[in-house]
Amino acid sequence: MQENQRNVTEREMEVLQLIHLKMSDKEIGEKLHISEFTAKTHRQSLRGKFKAPTSAILREKALKEGYVPNTVKCSKFCNQRQIQSKQMQFEKQEQQVGKQERQVGEQERQVG
Repeated sequence: MQENQRNVTEREMEVLQLIHLKMSDKEIGEKLHISEFTAKTHRQSLRGKFKAPTSAILREKALKEGYVPNTVKCSKFCNQRQIQSKQMQFEKQEQQVGKQERQVGEQERQVG
């Protein structure tokens, strides 16, 4: 993580990690036990500090500057739904690879 040149507070860093996970203000509030309004205020403050007109640009700048990890790993902020979603995506990819491997094997048998 890069030196904190934008004077991001500890709480804003927590909010920034959750924004990086594409959580809404309501979800951030629930996760950090703060109001949705407070979560929105932190998001607006972060957008100002990063000169980001949108949350997408905020995520991009925070990633580029090293404020959030390059890979989304489940930290204390991940919830069960996100973990299950990641697992389902992985399993679906595995199934697709397996299907492609079977197709290639079948084609090789037909040729050989």
